[in-house]
Amino acid sequence: MDYIIFPAVAAFVGWITNVMAIRLLFRPYDPIRIPILKLEIQGVLPRRKKALARAIAEVIEGDLLSREDLWAKLEDRDVEDALVKHILSLFKDKFKSLYPSWLPERFGSYLYYLLEDWIEGRIREIIPEMRSNLKGEILSKLALRDLVESKVNSFDFRELERLVKKIASRELRFIEVAGGVLGLIIGLIQVILLRVLG
Repeated sequence: MDYIIFPAVAAFVGWITNVMAIRLLFRPYDPIRIPILKLEIQGVLPRRKKALARAIAEVIEGDLLSREDLWAKLEDRDVEDALVKHILSLFKDKFKSLYPSWLPERFGSYLYYLLEDWIEGRIREIIPEMRSNLKGEILSKLALRDLVESKVNSFDFRELERLVKKIASRELRFIEVAGGVLGLIIGLIQVILLRVLG
């Protein structure tokens, strides 16, 4: 009977230990205080939220997405085209609002049509100069690290737990089962040692 009980108990203990370890990464979300023991229990990730946010922000800004990377994307031709299109739209609206109502509308449309290419050309000439003049100022004010840190700090750990379990459910299940298998192996070793030494 001991040959079954030891491995079964050890397998259960190994499995439940890993299940609890995974749960304790996230839970409890809020600290639970035990005054008699002067103990505070909280999930590892919620407890270390600020340090985690800081570390993630440093990795993102330092290794994944620097300010220079963002600036390079802002210099992309697609971004310039979108900017030119927006400025032209604003100009067209302003042109229409300033156009005298006593002049024929067809004349205003024709005048705008004649000016549109010229205006677009001037805008495209100005954009590189604006970029070079503003680059230092914009990059100094672009606090990517602070933005990421703030976002992570405001992130709900219930949602993070849900995401992690959704993405890594197979791996987490493997960890739980591996705990049971290791427990079973330890239980079998105990039985063998008891048999040999006992």
